[in-house]
Amino acid sequence: MENCLCDLYYKAISLFENGNFEESIKLSLELKDRLYETNKNDSNLDYESILILIGFNNLFLDKLIESKMFFEKVLTLNPFSPEGAVGLSICLKKLGYQKNSKLWIQWLKENDNLNVALNSFYLKKWVQENEFEFDS
Repeated sequence: MENCLCDLYYKAISLFENGNFEESIKLSLELKDRLYETNKNDSNLDYESILILIGFNNLFLDKLIESKMFFEKVLTLNPFSPEGAVGLSICLKKLGYQKNSKLWIQWLKENDNLNVALNSFYLKKWVQENEFEFDS
């Protein structure tokens, strides 16, 4: 079953990469539920990765509240997630909460995680397709 879940995850990523965000969300939500049912993570797939994927899919669809909710869930699971922090920062900035957005970027810089976040393929895609500055 785990191989099947990983296959679904890679399919959801492929959908994301090709701009099929709604389909990627649908598949990712199914994957999230199936992984939750197994009540475990495996070495190749974890709950956090799925939530990050859903968060960025929603971000690309400009569903900022939904995206923010998923990035907050990521940071609840892993308070040190660079992708969760930068995703939340983008949402907050787009929602008009520049001060809070800057605090997350500052936190990333202070913890040497900004470069990790900037190397995320999700963020690279975001920067390629959107005007966004990571101001301090």
